[in-house]
Amino acid sequence: KTPKPEPVDHWQRAVQAIDEAIIEARHDPETARSLFALASYGRRDPASLEQLRATFAKEGIPPNS
Repeated sequence: KTPKPEPVDHWQRAVQAIDEAIIEARHDPETARSLFALASYGRRDPASLEQLRATFAKEGIPPNS
């Protein structure tokens, strides 16, 4: 009998992908812009966007995102 494959943890994969994107965004402006666009989805008010920019800066992602 063949063993059952491990179940896929989609949330774990998503977190891994985000972690990898953050690492790449620190060095790649295009990735930084894409990540900022994704993270800012639904945010319209300036205070919320400024908070997001501060979070990006804390993570070492350049502010030109």
